[in-house]
Amino acid sequence: MDNVEVDKSNKYKLLFKFVPVYSILPICLYILVYCVTYFGAGFIIKHFNMKMHFPGIYIDNYIPYISLFVIPYCLFYLYIVLGPVLVARYNEYIFYRFILAGIIGSCIGFVTFLIKPTHVISNQIIAENFLDHILLFLRGCDYSARCCPSFHCFLAALVFIPIVSCDNIKYEIKVKSFIISFLIILSTVLIKQHVIIDSISGVLLATISWSLAKNDKFIEILKNTFDKIKIFK
Repeated sequence: MDNVEVDKSNKYKLLFKFVPVYSILPICLYILVYCVTYFGAGFIIKHFNMKMHFPGIYIDNYIPYISLFVIPYCLFYLYIVLGPVLVARYNEYIFYRFILAGIIGSCIGFVTFLIKPTHVISNQIIAENFLDHILLFLRGCDYSARCCPSFHCFLAALVFIPIVSCDNIKYEIKVKSFIISFLIILSTVLIKQHVIIDSISGVLLATISWSLAKNDKFIEILKNTFDKIKIFK
């Protein structure tokens, strides 16, 4: 039987049929920076027993708890990966601007968390359904000391901005992206993980980070750096 040689140059193209090869490492970097800044800030605040503030306002007391919104809250973790992949398929420049904005915003959030640690006084939940159990599990895994700005809202908004900025992405996809982002942001207050100020500041952080990332020189440096790192050939 004849040996069939596989073209090595196409091996990873077949493996990552829907994921642009060049986007893999940048996405890993931005997720890594997000994790290090978010969980790192929590570790520092807890280790040094830093005083925490509650950023809630009067209207937060009247916002109901709706367990159904645990679904979009968890969808966030998939959205912040698939969103950048989608952008990478359509516009390389906007994709790298997103990566830069994600790194900038995460670093700003890290500093903000340490300057003024914030926490949310969560409602007491008696688990009545599967979604309640998921929320209790999430609360058990996450030390409440990094609420303002909300990183859920920050990244949900930041993923939407480049999608809507790509001219060649279909309008229907942009609408769906907006709905997903909006539901994620809404979920943060409807499952009592955040208060209104947290969510607003998260969206504001996304807007500021996207504006600060509008620097062709830094985007080019970021792109060239990853171009030199060839893991998937």
